[in-house]
Amino acid sequence: MNRNKFSKKELQFFKDKLLTEKKEILEMVQKNSHPAGSEVGDEIDLATQTLEKEMLYQLTNHERQMLLDLENALQKIEKGTYGLCESCKKKISTKRLKAMPSTRYCISCQTGQEKRR
Repeated sequence: MNRNKFSKKELQFFKDKLLTEKKEILEMVQKNSHPAGSEVGDEIDLATQTLEKEMLYQLTNHERQMLLDLENALQKIEKGTYGLCESCKKKISTKRLKAMPSTRYCISCQTGQEKRR
């Protein structure tokens, strides 16, 4: 087996994990897009609803990025490039991928990215 490749069993494990995460995020977005109590009572209720909508918008942006990352990882599985660091092109550790299956970088390159911010 090539050092940069995963077995079919490993790839199926990661694909299942990515699809499960994607499904959970989509379910959460759908649930949050229809908040309970959408009637406005008074100014305090209006302020609370405005704040909740702003928080939901921010959460949705975060979820949108997570979905893009998950979709990117799923496409990499199809292309045969899943698990390769986008920076150094080396294999990302299985342990890291199990914890963060949509990660784009190995721990070394991720640390470097964070230091530059």
